Amino acid sequence: MSNEELALVIQRGEPWQLEALLEQNRGFLHKWGLRYAGLASRNRGLDFDDLLQACRLGMLLAAQAHDPTRGPFLTIAALYMANEARRALGIRTTRKAIESMSTITSLNAPVDDESGAELQDLLLDELATDPQASAEAADMRRLVREALSGLSDGQRTVVEAKWLRGPSYAEAARLEV
Repeated sequence: MSNEELALVIQRGEPWQLEALLEQNRGFLHKWGLRYAGLASRNRGLDFDDLLQACRLGMLLAAQAHDPTRGPFLTIAALYMANEARRALGIRTTRKAIESMSTITSLNAPVDDESGAELQDLLLDELATDPQASAEAADMRRLVREALSGLSDGQRTVVEAKWLRGPSYAEAARLEV
């Protein structure tokens, strides 16, 4: 059965076909995991198994969202897998972030000529709660809960375990789907 056919069968209510889809695309999943493995080991301390689980989750989400009129399944799956791998690594890239990179300045840059104060002197207390981050986290939890309402009980358990309760991808993978 092709990937597109498996995605349609899964969308029609046969979630047990998810394992067949993952097995059929094991090499593709491994390739995407390797794509981010160097970054994970150098900067983020994420296990390769956790990275593979993020890619698997991306493929499962792609199967749920696949629309044959929008392109081949693996093209869509690659986007979902990249998003999940980047999310697992804590990488957020937005147009605003890219644009702001051109205005990065040194923390040792003087704020004004008279006081001698540096930019680092004006930073907020590191222990204070960032209201923007708290609002984003609350909004993300709401969006995840809304998205979970369309999943089967087993799939919902795995996603809730990873994103709402916080075990590693390896621990979430051991949960029953």
